[in-house]
Amino acid sequence: MQTLDNPFECHSVLFDVCSRSPNLMAVFDANDRLVFANDAFCEAFAVAPSEQPSWRDMMKENYLRGRGPLIDTTDIDQWLKEAEGRRGTRPYRAFEAQMIDGRHFWITETVDRHGFLFLTAFEISSLRLSGQQLREERDIARRASWTDDLTNIPNRRYVLKTIQEWLLSQDARSSSGNHALALLDLDRFKSVNDQFGHDVGDTVLVQFSQTILAGIRRNDLFGRMGGEEFLLFLPHCSLDEATQRLLTLQDDLRRIEFADAPGFRCTFSAGVIRLRTSTALDRAIAAADERLYLAKSQGRDRIVAMPRSRRSMRS
Repeated sequence: MQTLDNPFECHSVLFDVCSRSPNLMAVFDANDRLVFANDAFCEAFAVAPSEQPSWRDMMKENYLRGRGPLIDTTDIDQWLKEAEGRRGTRPYRAFEAQMIDGRHFWITETVDRHGFLFLTAFEISSLRLSGQQLREERDIARRASWTDDLTNIPNRRYVLKTIQEWLLSQDARSSSGNHALALLDLDRFKSVNDQFGHDVGDTVLVQFSQTILAGIRRNDLFGRMGGEEFLLFLPHCSLDEATQRLLTLQDDLRRIEFADAPGFRCTFSAGVIRLRTSTALDRAIAAADERLYLAKSQGRDRIVAMPRSRRSMRS
């Protein structure tokens, strides 16, 4: 077997092979911006070789122009919000996709610890002889079972399943163990419903969810556990880094004004822990909840990442 001793020569050959491959290949950075795409990907997604669009912009532009992947929706912005909530939150996933021109592809996505996503796809149109409608209906039902109806972010079922799978993955087993888990709870949310009504309360939950989603990394996982409580999983992130990220999210949230709730400023409290791969997920969530109780008892709008000595009531 012939080998290439020069790493630069090896990279050059690999780049050339990927560029000319009939299979679709692309790399998105941690901000979900396209940083590499071969000719086949550029053709399928109508991207110029010199362009570096975000995934969101690329998908929306294709949808509006009636080209690229087939997206079965009448509300592209809502579809994108749902997709972004799950995108890149698993180290690896594989799925089937159909293009507007009728071609079918088997797509794989691999995410590294820094949040870079490597996409490959090969055409399987000739292999799809039967069962298409059943598969499409199954995929629609699966997506619906993963998404919170109000906020369009991942729901409790999806969050817990995904974190559990990640803890068992090779990426988790081979990592250094710097991972964080946080429980977030909106402060005095009951008073919002009482003073302004449940419709305004729903608006607050939606805006809160989208603000958090916009402020986290692509490989972080954020979902609604129920009511006004949410969970944020930050892989490859130390406890200090996680705390700082949560403080930044608090600042982002305080800037939002709600037209239907004059004078109201949305804040949240959070309990955050270091998540070890050897720790049972239910125990980890309970530990984060302990710290959340403490944040509430200390006056709300706080982040607690330390052990607490005694249980206190959350208001």
